[in-house]
Order: sequence, then C-alpha cells, then structure tokens
Amino acid sequence: MKKLFAIIFLAVIFLSACAPAASSPTAAPPAPTSAPKATQAPAATVARTATAQPNTALVVQNSKNEITAQGNRVTGDILTDEKLGVGQMGVDYPVTMQLGESRSIVLKIAPSAQLTSLRTAPAPGKTTDLPDLVFRLSSKVDIYPVMFAELRAVNFDFSPKGVQRRLIQQNQEMVWSWNIASQAPGAQSLSLELSIPIIVGGNASELSVLQNLPFAINVLAPPPLSLTDQILKSLADNAGAILVALIGLFGTVIGLRAKARADAKDARE
Repeated sequence: MKKLFAIIFLAVIFLSACAPAASSPTAAPPAPTSAPKATQAPAATVARTATAQPNTALVVQNSKNEITAQGNRVTGDILTDEKLGVGQMGVDYPVTMQLGESRSIVLKIAPSAQLTSLRTAPAPGKTTDLPDLVFRLSSKVDIYPVMFAELRAVNFDFSPKGVQRRLIQQNQEMVWSWNIASQAPGAQSLSLELSIPIIVGGNASELSVLQNLPFAINVLAPPPLSLTDQILKSLADNAGAILVALIGLFGTVIGLRAKARADAKDARE
C-alpha cells in the first residue's frame, strides 16, 4: 500500500510539471537611475470655432497639491489673461494605480461671482449647442455661459471621450468625471483642456486652456509569480486534465494489482 501511495504522489508531481506553464505577467522594467519620463498626452487640438480669431488665454494661478485618500488633488484659480476671475478649480486623480485597474478623475469648477455677476445680453446669433444669451464683459467682448472640458491621455482606455459641456450658473458647481483604465506600466501623462466660447467684435473665438492642466499617474505592473504560485496556478488551470489522468492512473494500478493477485493464485494452484 505504501508503494501505491508513492506511485500516486509521483504521478501528481509528474502531471503538474507536464501541464502547460502559466504565462507569467511581464515584470516591471528595472527602475532607471533618473526619474522616468512620463508618456506624453496627445497634443491639444486647435480651437473648435470656424473663424481664426486670436484666443484670449485662460490661466491657472495659486495652484496647490494636496494628498487625499483617493490620491492627489490639484486646486487653483482660473482667470483670463485680463484678470477676470472665471472660477475655483479642483482636480482629483490617483497618483498610482495597478496595470489594468479602473479609477476615476473628477474635475470640479465653482464659477466666480465676478463672472456670474456680469450683465447678460441676448446672443448675437443662434449657434448650435450654445446658449441664447451671453455675459457682457465689455462693449466688444461677450462670453457664453458655458464651459467645455476634455480629457487627453495615451495608454489609457477612458470614457467619456471628446468634449463635455457644462452650463455656467451662479452658485452651482460644474462637475466632470472620467473613468480610466490603465493599459501600460510606467509614468503616464494626462491633461485636461478647458475652453469657453466668446465673441470678440462680433466674431467667434475661444478662451482656452491648452495643456495647462497636466498631471501624471504612475502605473504599476504586477510582480512575477513565484515558482510555488506558478505550480498552484498550473494545477488550477489544468485540474480537469489532471483529474482524468489520475482516474486513468488509478484504474491502471488497480488493474495491475488485480492481475498480480490472479497470477499469484494461479501459481499456488
């Protein structure tokens, strides 16, 4: 009987070794001596308006970084280059995430009273997807009460894609949210583009932030499996084939023992 158990144990080890080896994940590349350069997000597109008017830039001032339970938060004040306050911004995103993991990026902007208290006037003309009124900044500049935001990233699958629109309303925070799934390890760059359509001297233009809200996420690759884990995974992946082989082995051993007993009985007779 001890010989029988020894044969079965050796057979299990043999079958495990012969099973197809589990493909181990690609190990993370060795850390470089200098800080890795983040993969760059795609370049921002040109203004979406048809007329090529010079843009009045939006800028972010007084930016601060804060570590949170979810990752990192960047806050700051959004102004035009003419010092008109547009709003207070906050962006929450993960600092690190595992390869293939899904996380979220959330942008919040609270419109400033300086913007929402401007006198309103009817829009000069009907434009698709734009409100029918404007904030009157000056006799020559009108601002539509709407803001667009777009996430730009490579090596990520994310949604929603494209430009996302929010109305600018007094005492109402604008919120954008994107779900992202990492597709490559290493330091990955992302950026947000913000824009507000305006009218300058009767011609359409844009207030834009082009690549002025960049940030990076460090995507971690899982470590390679140990030999023990590889054997256990191989056993789990090939449990059906191993069970069939064991049943066949048991049948063979039982048949051999039965034949040996029959031969011994015939010899005694």
